[in-house]
Amino acid sequence: DGDIAAYAAMALVMAMPGVVAARSAVLPALLVLLGLNMAKVLVSSQNRGAAVGAAVAIVVLWLMSRHKVKLALLGAPVAIAGCIAFFYSGLGERFISALQGGSEANSANERVAIWRGAWAMIKDHPLLGVGPGHFSRHIQAYAPAVNSQIPAHNNFVSILAETGVVGLLLYTTLFIAAAASLWRVRSLM
Repeated sequence: DGDIAAYAAMALVMAMPGVVAARSAVLPALLVLLGLNMAKVLVSSQNRGAAVGAAVAIVVLWLMSRHKVKLALLGAPVAIAGCIAFFYSGLGERFISALQGGSEANSANERVAIWRGAWAMIKDHPLLGVGPGHFSRHIQAYAPAVNSQIPAHNNFVSILAETGVVGLLLYTTLFIAAAASLWRVRSLM
C-alpha cells in the first residue's frame, strides 16, 4: 500500500502543472478526474505519510503558482472529495488516534522496533539487500518481538533492506526525476 500511496501522491502533485498549462478544456477535465481517482487511491491506502506529503506538496505548489484561482477552481472537486473521503474512510480517525496517544501511537513504538531490526538487516546485506519481497521473511531474525508478516512501514527502509544501496539509488531516482520535472515546468505554474 505504501508504494501505491506514494505514486498516487506524486500523480496528484504532477497533475497540477498540466492543469495550468492546458490550452483546451479537455485536459484539465481529464486531470481533475485523475486527481479524484488518485485522491481515492491515496485515502484507500490508509497511508498517513503519503497523505501528508501530498497535501504539503500541493499547498506549496499552489502558493508558488501564478495561477492560484485556476488551480483552486479546478482543484476544489479533488480537495472536497479528498477531505470527505479522509474523514469517512477511517484515515482521519487514525490521525486523531495517533495525536491523542491512542492505539495508533503504539504503532509508532512497534515501528521503531521494526526499523532497528531493518537497520541490522541492512548492515548485514548493504549492497543488494535480502531480496525483493523478502523483508517479512527476514525481519524476525533481526527483531524477534516483531510479527513476521509486518511490513517495514517505510518505503525507503523497505527498499534499502530488500534491494540494498543499489535498489535505493534506483528508487530515489524516481523521486529525483519527478522533482526535476516539476522544476522544469515551474515557469508554467
